[in-house]
Order: sequence, then C-alpha cells, then structure tokens
Amino acid sequence: MTQPKPQTATSLTISRTINAPRDRVFEAWTDPAQLHKRWGAGENFTAPIAEVDLRTGGSYRLGMQPPGQETPHVVVGVYREVSPPERLVYTWV
Repeated sequence: MTQPKPQTATSLTISRTINAPRDRVFEAWTDPAQLHKRWGAGENFTAPIAEVDLRTGGSYRLGMQPPGQETPHVVVGVYREVSPPERLVYTWV
C-alpha cells in the first residue's frame, strides 16, 4: 500500500512600497471600516463582510461581492503574527 505524500505549506510574501505612512497601510489591511471601503477586485465590487479579531491567534473573515451577484466571495484565516505597523502574517482559506 502506498502512503500519501504529506502536504507542504504554501507561502506568499507581498512586498510593495506605498507612499503612505506605515500605520495607515497597516490599518487598510486590518481595520473593518477601511476593509468595507477598499476590499474588492474591481471598482464596482462591494465588501459586505469585514470581521477582524486582530491579535495573534485571532481570525478574520472578508467578503467581496461582484456587481449583480447575491453571494459574496468569502475568505477566512487566522492571524499568525500581528506587530503593528511592521508585520502582519496570516493564513488564507
């Protein structure tokens, strides 16, 4: 009998220079009010879901809704590291 191969973790690092104060950029990724305004894949998308428990071990749930669709696309995850405004590490499901 063949044993299944163990799953390996996938990692994605996003690095970008943005002409804004670090605390505002961090807030854009973590503050529900900002996420409601900015989370979406396009100009006419809405963000009806922005739930954030911003602490190591805390979780988040975000939803973006395309124009004309009733159901949002939802992503969830757990914060692995939270060090405002320097570092934010989280899972993505």
